[in-house]
Amino acid sequence: METRSIVKSGPSSYVVSLPLKWIKSNRLRKGDNIFIEEKDNKIICSSSAKSEDPERSFRIDASSTKDVLERMLKSAYLGGYHTFILEGEVKNKAKEFREIIDQLVAVEIMEQGGQRIIAHELLDKSKNSPDKILKRIDMIIRGMFEDLASENGLYQNFVERDKDVNRLHLLAERLVLHAYSNPGYAEEVSLTGFNIVLDTKALDFLEIIADGLKECSKVSDLQKRNKELIGKLRKRYLEVMDAYYKRDAKAAVSCSCKTKEALSWIEEYPKTVQGIEFIMPLRTVILMLDELSLVILNKST
Repeated sequence: METRSIVKSGPSSYVVSLPLKWIKSNRLRKGDNIFIEEKDNKIICSSSAKSEDPERSFRIDASSTKDVLERMLKSAYLGGYHTFILEGEVKNKAKEFREIIDQLVAVEIMEQGGQRIIAHELLDKSKNSPDKILKRIDMIIRGMFEDLASENGLYQNFVERDKDVNRLHLLAERLVLHAYSNPGYAEEVSLTGFNIVLDTKALDFLEIIADGLKECSKVSDLQKRNKELIGKLRKRYLEVMDAYYKRDAKAAVSCSCKTKEALSWIEEYPKTVQGIEFIMPLRTVILMLDELSLVILNKST
């Protein structure tokens, strides 16, 4: 944070100098207009009425392995690139490229030829925020809990929903990183200061919870005892999320204090192969709910 002095200029105005680095990064010159927005006790200066996200293209050679393709494309997606171009002998890599692109929300293949495939991001960031994505992930997890308790869901259904959570989590990470470098967007979606860290942690914990429920669904023919445990954890999950949305510190403390009790539920289970396969992911779910409670405490203070 930089400190600037207020200089009186004339009988009815004051002047504050702007950082040279900001002037250069926004390509401003003498005589250009800047836009000022007042919010609470802050003044937000921007170089345009609406912040524009410059188009950036990412190119990768088709000779890359699928593992390299996936890592590089996801990294570029998180880094804010808009166009993804696979170049070279793409015939044998078209399927792999499509499979990876399918993991990126709002990215569609727009052109395909013998020497290149082009995918483009179509996301309207102004209509999306990490908070909205968190709510979508929450709804998916609620459905996973319900199906696990009633034994309505097949394992493959849980796999697909976990993939949806992973895609949304990746999108949320992209938007968080976008907020870091675009203060205007960060203010618009209330993702500033310490909230960036807390919301990122909350999204991470929810992603781990979804993965844990997917692993639990591998155990077929759940016994009545197992269903009762899932029912109790579902109730605990709803309590935590209710506290999260209400920013209720008192409720968050209450949820966190119940962690030992929840862990005792799974300690009573027989240590058979199937029992361990079922309770170990649930242990992770319980611990993530405790971590989520601590996030609520930090957001409430």
